Amino acid sequence: MCIRDRSYSAQPIYRQTGGLSQYSDSEFPSGSAGYESFKYLNKERKGIHILSQEQVASRFPQFSFSKIRKEHFVYDEWAGYLDSGLAMSVLKDIAIDIGIEIRENSAVSEVYDSHGKVSITVDGFTESFDRSIISAGPWITRFAPQIENGIVISRQDMAFFRPHDQTLFRHDMMPIWSIHPIEEGWYGFPLLADGTVKIAMDLRGDQVTADVYRITRGDFIESVKEFVSKRIPLLADSPFVGARSCLYTNTVDGDFIIDWKPGSDRILLAGGVSGHGFKFGGYIGVVIADQLEDKVNRAAEFFKIRERFTT
Repeated sequence: MCIRDRSYSAQPIYRQTGGLSQYSDSEFPSGSAGYESFKYLNKERKGIHILSQEQVASRFPQFSFSKIRKEHFVYDEWAGYLDSGLAMSVLKDIAIDIGIEIRENSAVSEVYDSHGKVSITVDGFTESFDRSIISAGPWITRFAPQIENGIVISRQDMAFFRPHDQTLFRHDMMPIWSIHPIEEGWYGFPLLADGTVKIAMDLRGDQVTADVYRITRGDFIESVKEFVSKRIPLLADSPFVGARSCLYTNTVDGDFIIDWKPGSDRILLAGGVSGHGFKFGGYIGVVIADQLEDKVNRAAEFFKIRERFTT
């Protein structure tokens, strides 16, 4: 990535690995999210395929699938994942270069309208600005209690394994994947830069508060090991490196929030991304900027608060 003729990273931020999604028969009828997404993407571009179980077994021997029930396999050649750590490092460097002041490890205690300005209190000191954006993840309702009834915070667990033989888990051999996204919720990545394979759960976890101690549940560790033994047997005897948790800030309808705080035309809320905000950052960043600068953006209509959090 370059800006003003300066290179910020020699490594790609986006890793195009291809993506494999496995649906049960009940998850893939006409009208379902999975089927309609495939239908739309297959019409709009090349590279989206329905594979047979035999084709999947031949192409991706890492996985083991039941031959009893009917399954649907969608392969997307364009799919991949963002290197989140590298992306954040690059964005930080760009921000500093264009004059943005970053205050790390600083507690924001208040954000409020005051005499035609927005007052922000950070580490006990208050400063004023014309407008502000609150993008505080699971802490967003602390600054906007008006939307609290429409937000549920869940703890989501992930685990990491280090394969003995990394060959079949490289990017050119293994895609990103999801298995039964509605019924089971498992998804994962091929080999990461640290030599581990990530496996995570997307079904909503325990409801928690933003300040919860993020210790991974023991029953999750047992279930992920059982899953690996059943579905990715080549990884079953590999060392279990560890597990950790993250938080999803879920809205009642799953749609993001990009709108002015109720009662304010200076404080813009950006959040409620329901676990999928980072991958959409390059797109919703433009929507947020346009909203802040009073520019028309048709996509912004999808993310208004309206009555979503009051009914």
